[in-house]
Amino acid sequence: MNSKLRFDVDYGHLLFIVVIASWVTWYWMSARAVSLSPENLLIIQPVSAIVLVCLACILPQCFRSQSIPDDLKPEPLSMIEFIKIVGVMLAMFGLVYVMFTVGFDVGVLFFSVIVCMICGERRPLVVGIYAIATTFLMVKAYKMLISFPMPTLYL
Repeated sequence: MNSKLRFDVDYGHLLFIVVIASWVTWYWMSARAVSLSPENLLIIQPVSAIVLVCLACILPQCFRSQSIPDDLKPEPLSMIEFIKIVGVMLAMFGLVYVMFTVGFDVGVLFFSVIVCMICGERRPLVVGIYAIATTFLMVKAYKMLISFPMPTLYL
């Protein structure tokens, strides 16, 4: 029996986790540098801590033993899956752009429709109901949670 454990490193996931953790840490420390008042850190500090704990829990998944059977190893990402991931990323970019130019409600509605379609839902009634319900829930929850006036077009 081989006493040496060898691991494969999933560098893509590891880099992704390191980037997210770095950005969250920078944002958290930047917010603390501005002001230590509870009003400033009420949401930022707990959410940052929770995100970093979640990332620490995910980190071991980046290291896989080489002794795992081939049928249990993850399949490589296909080109279709990669295009879907890029599509969702572009939709998120569009959401951020649209929510400040047109309105948060319109941005969330378009984002919900686009992501539903990218993920494979083709029934217009299901896409429409889901997008409207998601938009209504997101806008109302945001208004209840944050006192900052987010521009909306309809809601």
